[in-house]
Order: sequence, then structure tokens, then C-alpha cells
Amino acid sequence: MKEITTFKEAKNIIWKTKDQETRQFSVLSMDEDWIQYHPLFTSKESTNELLKKLSKSYTILLSQTAFSEWGGKVGEKITIHTFKEEQSFEVVGVVNTLKLNGYIGFSSDIRFSDEFGINKTKNMLITYHTPNDEDQVKEQILSQLGSQLNKLNITKMQLIRAEKNAGQINIFYGLLLLAIPISGIGIVNTLLMNVIERTREIGVMHAIGFARSKIKKMILGEGLIIGVTGVLSGILLGFIILYFLTKVIDLELDSGFTIPWLKITIASCLGILLSLFTSLIPAMRATKIPLNESLKYEQMFLI
Repeated sequence: MKEITTFKEAKNIIWKTKDQETRQFSVLSMDEDWIQYHPLFTSKESTNELLKKLSKSYTILLSQTAFSEWGGKVGEKITIHTFKEEQSFEVVGVVNTLKLNGYIGFSSDIRFSDEFGINKTKNMLITYHTPNDEDQVKEQILSQLGSQLNKLNITKMQLIRAEKNAGQINIFYGLLLLAIPISGIGIVNTLLMNVIERTREIGVMHAIGFARSKIKKMILGEGLIIGVTGVLSGILLGFIILYFLTKVIDLELDSGFTIPWLKITIASCLGILLSLFTSLIPAMRATKIPLNESLKYEQMFLI
């Protein structure tokens, strides 16, 4: 082994986004040796700049994932629940990291015990002389300290896990994008078939004085009902799946089981707008059906 450094970890730290939604992550302590020999993140800023910014009380670095979830800007305050009480920490920088799925914060080791209440070091970072020493060092650690270890992460394992998670996320988003046009086509097809089956009824409505605009609104209303029903069903199913993943099979999500109300609102609005937009084609067709064609269609249908 070449270098060994230690760090403290405050787990299950609750914090708030700019929308006052609660989130949960871990915060790691860092010092000059830690960041020199075992940096767990990359940053556009130099080591000295980061350490200087963290020298002030109640300051914190956020990972890119946590920073995006927070919704604020560098220099603003983030609300964090510490072991004492709710405190405001200044976000002094954003870093890129794979540690703990990239959902994490970093604070100075000097004031870590005062600000987060963690006094004991329970984590070690080890550097090998050569990459080939990795398996040998792992076996030595397990043989000597295996009963005292809670978890042993190897760099190779973390990289493989990160690549696997990234691939799964890309597949999920690909399927999601594919589902949008498919759902739109489904709504168009459903309403077109509905209009065709009610051709005579629509013609009769024309004959008794129904304005074409009212018929158009009727079809759009049906599309709206389909959209709202689909959105509500999707939200309910999403809650069930997310709860199952986080609770039943114990998926490792540092954010825990939280409800992203803003994203749900945006997705719901887009879903309803999609249903209204795709309803325009059947609605326009319904307004253009002449009375004589509707009667001919009914007679042909009866034969």
C-alpha cells in the first residue's frame, strides 16, 4: 500500500431544496491530505481554492447531482438539518463525483464534529503502488479485518457499477421517449374510431342545430378525459413502483422515498397538453362530416 487517509461520514442528512422539498444524502469530511492523495471528486477549481472556501464556518460543497436537485446557485444558502438544529450552509462550489452514486456533499474536517456531530473516523481510503496490487491488498484487508468491516469498495467495482447504472438510466429514458409518440398515436386512433362509430349521431347533431364548434369541443373534452385519466393512473403506478424499489427490494437511493411534486406537475401538464393536441385531428374530422354522408354511412353499415 502506498498511502492511507481517513474521513468521516455523516449519513442520512436531511436538507431542503429551493422548493422546500426534503431530501437526504451523506456528507463527507475532507482535509488537505485527503484531497491530495485520495480525491473523490473532480472540480474546475484548484485544491487550494476549495479548501480556502471551506475554511469558513457552515460551508459545503455539493455534487453536481445534488446541486441540480437543490435548484440554487453557488454562494446561496442551503438548509440542512444537523444533530443540533436546522442550519443554513453556504454552497461554495460544485464538484463531480461517483461516490455514493454521485449524490453527496463535502465539508471541512476541521469543523465536521461541531457541525455534524461526527467525532470518530470510520472510513479509510487506500492507494496502491500499482494497479496489480488491488486484489492482493483486498485479500489482506479481508483476512485481517474482515470481521470488523461493514463494507469494502474496490475502484473497479465502483466503475463497473457506475457504468451499469448509467446504461440502465439511458435505457429507461429511451423507453420513456418512445412511449410519448406511441401514447399520442393511441389517443388519435381511439378518438378517430369513436368518431367513425358515431358518424350518424354527429350528423344528426348537425341537423338539429349543433354548431361545429360545440362538436369540436365535445371531442376535445373526450381527449381531455383520456389524458387526465392516463396522468392520474401513471402517477399512482409510479408511486407504487418507486415505493417497491426503495422499500421492498431496498434499492440504494440516497435521496430516499421522496415525492418530486414539481416534476410531477410538469409531467402532468405535458401529458394533458399531448392528449389535447392529438385530439385535434379527430375533432377536425368530426366537424367536417356532412349530413348526407353520415346517413349513407349508417345505411351502408346496416347492410
